[in-house]
Amino acid sequence: NSNHYMRTVYGLLEQDNKDEAINIMDSVLTEYEEGELIEYSTNSILNTILSEYYDKSKTNHIEFNIFVEPGFNIECVESMDLVAMVSNLISNAYEAALKSDEKKIKVQMYMQNDGSFIIIKIENSFSGEIVRQGDRLLTTKKDGNIHGVGIESVEKVAEKYDGWVSTSWGNKSFRTMLVLNNSYVV
Repeated sequence: NSNHYMRTVYGLLEQDNKDEAINIMDSVLTEYEEGELIEYSTNSILNTILSEYYDKSKTNHIEFNIFVEPGFNIECVESMDLVAMVSNLISNAYEAALKSDEKKIKVQMYMQNDGSFIIIKIENSFSGEIVRQGDRLLTTKKDGNIHGVGIESVEKVAEKYDGWVSTSWGNKSFRTMLVLNNSYVV
């Protein structure tokens, strides 16, 4: 649904119909619960994503631990790429934790090698069910034909920043690590 709203708002803005675009955004935003925006970093987009999933997790009794290293700098990543990567990874972790018995998510964001690399690690509980096709992870959602491309899109965006994504799992714990080269300039 949010994709449809965004396209509609974009179309209205292209037509210089700012008032109607604002009305639509106001109505969409009022549908969401007023959550607290927590300042985890100096990046407002990152703060918004983390706060949204912190609020969702709290509502659904998921233990959500977040560590963002002081000085964590992700400004080299374009806004849309940041949203695509972080939202996909945290959304996947949230959906899996929601279906698990332990209901835990742990997010760590820090710099490595004197700030040369951006590291985002996410560990979450999950039901223990992994569906694979070769090396590719597939979704466990019932409507799988419209899901399951999230990690692939994260991998493609990571490559743009000379980065990569790795996943591992065991004992009903799923781990994802995203590594980006911080020398990329927007």
